[in-house]
Amino acid sequence: MAGTADITCLFQLLDDLGQPLPLTTPAISLGVDIATTNPPSAEANRLPAEAPQSDPPPTEMPAPAATVEAPVSVGHVTGMLAPPLPLAEMTMIVAGAEVYVVAIGADGSFSVDLPYGSYELVATISGYPPLMRELTVDAPALVLAPLTDADFGSYAPPVDVNVIIEHFGQPVPPAPPAADVNGDGRVDIYDLVRAGRGAGS
Repeated sequence: MAGTADITCLFQLLDDLGQPLPLTTPAISLGVDIATTNPPSAEANRLPAEAPQSDPPPTEMPAPAATVEAPVSVGHVTGMLAPPLPLAEMTMIVAGAEVYVVAIGADGSFSVDLPYGSYELVATISGYPPLMRELTVDAPALVLAPLTDADFGSYAPPVDVNVIIEHFGQPVPPAPPAADVNGDGRVDIYDLVRAGRGAGS
């Protein structure tokens, strides 16, 4: 609401010491316009409510890539053992990261499947020095050259250590030639050492 109010003002004069002076001043009337406004309501003073914050969507972690193992290449190795090797007494293995036993057929043929890599083929026959060959498998099929008795070295009959001990220190004869492994005409420590390493070595 708006209106007018009369205000009367009285003035009193003071000296330098703050004492009233004996002077009379007329009263002054003033007309003042008064504007009346309603006080702001509580709703007007209230700050606008903040919009509720929504949680961000969860971050999806990428799935780990599947580990794909490369296929292992395998080669098929075949070979032949030529007569007159005693096949029934032969043992053949292929040694690499693992050891593989090679089966030998009645006709002397053999085969084995090996992962690509480097190996050592070892064949042993009683009475022969062992055969050892380097073998590299780097193709799906590998055919080895035929193995003969010449690949194993000279045949030497198995040595009976008891015969060497029985005739130790004797010359040949009267000691039997079988006790003289190194063929120097005498049975001694060298024959024992040779027999311990294997005949023909």
